[in-house]
Amino acid sequence: MIRLIVVLLFIAIYGSDGRAQPSTTKVSPDLDVEFLSAEVLRFPKPIRLGAGPAAIEYQEALVLKLRVDRQAFDAQPPSMEPYLYIGRRDFRIFHIDRADNRNDLTLTFHIPNWTQLDDGAPFVLTIDHGAPVRDPGRYARGTGPRFNRSLIVDKR
Repeated sequence: MIRLIVVLLFIAIYGSDGRAQPSTTKVSPDLDVEFLSAEVLRFPKPIRLGAGPAAIEYQEALVLKLRVDRQAFDAQPPSMEPYLYIGRRDFRIFHIDRADNRNDLTLTFHIPNWTQLDDGAPFVLTIDHGAPVRDPGRYARGTGPRFNRSLIVDKR
């Protein structure tokens, strides 16, 4: 009798099959991006990011715009900001355009020292911070966009 009660409690608590349990989905740490534009701009006033001695200030930068799928982007853990890697250098998102309910987002990056970027390097947007530096072979054969100096429009 006690065994029957234990079995019934087990079924009631844990369900009789896997369908009763929430499914877990694995989210890829890398996001596919599409190149939109690259413009070198001079800003009327210097842009200052951060505070104190670690602050970065610049008045001129490569403004890079990339498109990413909204659902894939929003499925990433909210506590982990994706970084954009171009070769061995990483960049944080400057702005996210969420103005409407489109299926994609436009991400803007400011790259002050853009002349140091490697021509032909892949664009890698990932929450796996450091992966493109630790394992560049993982991204070398990717089919996504690559940095191409000839696509930069100088608007200074």
